[in-house]
Amino acid sequence: MLFRYPATSQSDADMRAITERLIEAALACSGSYYLPYRPHATVDQFRRAYPRCEEFYELKKKYDPTEVFENSFYRDYIKPAAQSFSNARRESSVNGRKKDFAFWPFISLNYRQE
Repeated sequence: MLFRYPATSQSDADMRAITERLIEAALACSGSYYLPYRPHATVDQFRRAYPRCEEFYELKKKYDPTEVFENSFYRDYIKPAAQSFSNARRESSVNGRKKDFAFWPFISLNYRQE
């Protein structure tokens, strides 16, 4: 789909609302969405569409612990989404045991373990 709209604050707000609804429709069908240059998805939508972002975040912390390399997408989506997984995991602990989580492979990470 291609959407063309005027470059106004109101049009951008309208497009954000439409995009969030389209993403919810995709997620309801166990789907995902393309990561466009406009950050209209919510962090929760990103986390649900790309559940392996936590894995990417952990690797990034391993190889870039001082976060020298980052951008707005990392700051606005990857880091908050990964941290929400960690928070959910802490909250779901029962008697010192963590509940199982299901992760679907929407993101393909290519790395070599040393």
